[in-house]
Amino acid sequence: MMSGPYRCVRHPMYTAFFLIGLALLLLSSDWLLGAGLIAGISAVMLSRLRNEERVMVERFGSQYRAYMERTGRFLPRLKAQS
Repeated sequence: MMSGPYRCVRHPMYTAFFLIGLALLLLSSDWLLGAGLIAGISAVMLSRLRNEERVMVERFGSQYRAYMERTGRFLPRLKAQS
């Protein structure tokens, strides 16, 4: 959980799926098909995320909550400069 892409992002696989869908949307001559793909990917991600994060909090408790505060869900968090 603390190495590789998980060091900065909680769900890098979903980010990759979304980016692939976005690339297909931009490359496709049929934008309706591409938009449908993006909508489908987004719907699946959002329906699974709540349950997955709830299970992780139940399993790892405050350690996972601290991890959630340090990392972004899909993109790395921007750190405020002091």
